[in-house]
Amino acid sequence: MSEAPENNNAVEHPFDEDACVDQLLQRHLPTLRERASVGGTGLFVLIDPMGGDPVLDEALEADLDTEALNAARSQAWGAPCHSLSLPPRLDLDSAMSPYLVELSGADDPWFDSTLAWALRETVRSWQAPPDAQPAHRVGGWLHSAALGPTLAHKLSGWLALSTRASTPARYLRLADRRVWSLALHVLGDGAVAQRLAPVQCWQWIDAHGACCELQSSPSEHPTDAGEQLVHFSQAQWALMALGDKVHGPMAQERGRRLITLGEQPTQWQPVSAAQWQAALKAAGHPAPHPKNKTKQEGTPT
Repeated sequence: MSEAPENNNAVEHPFDEDACVDQLLQRHLPTLRERASVGGTGLFVLIDPMGGDPVLDEALEADLDTEALNAARSQAWGAPCHSLSLPPRLDLDSAMSPYLVELSGADDPWFDSTLAWALRETVRSWQAPPDAQPAHRVGGWLHSAALGPTLAHKLSGWLALSTRASTPARYLRLADRRVWSLALHVLGDGAVAQRLAPVQCWQWIDAHGACCELQSSPSEHPTDAGEQLVHFSQAQWALMALGDKVHGPMAQERGRRLITLGEQPTQWQPVSAAQWQAALKAAGHPAPHPKNKTKQEGTPT
């Protein structure tokens, strides 16, 4: 069904960022807590510090090893932290590496706080210019029976881009939940779910402020893809490379619907396949070409 035509004389509806975040928090917190209360798995929050660490007051020293990174982050959070390793020969300091914070369960105060942060990041993106989007530092909440160091090691392998496309990119920035969401659309939930273990369930907040989750569904006929979570074909990577042209306009469209049409974000559904396809088409999805250049991550910064 097509959307109603624009009304140039439409009255702008008032918008209160704090109230919007609170309403979304009240909607999603019970769902997330219910899943986190299931026994037999640990609960971790994935953090992407590329746009600034949400807890550390000062920048970390350069070239810290994993042990030092974990110690500094664990002290700041007051909880065990497990740093992921960036792909080799990447021109990024180790302090830019994503990391896991090990939560004590659904009642951990950091659980509520990180959900509120994720929602505020998304809500602010609706009001920001497409080329000046806020950092999305909360990648999601991961449920796993694996020990923290084991899970961090596994996720580290997933950060190394696997593709036959001609690209200088080596880093698949999955800790940015916008990249994760786009990757799921490009590859298909089922393909990723088959290789999601040892993560039993991955939950995140999408571009609509909706709560999404992907559960592990191991394949009966597993294939050997090495340490990578997935492999991108040339055509699939061409779509991923459009990320920085897609995420900003998608967020701005939410802002238009919020202010101009007066819609309620608590009623929005997760981003659909059709909405992803429309956004990629608007970004000028090119035919795959072996000399197609992309940014290093092929994703927003």
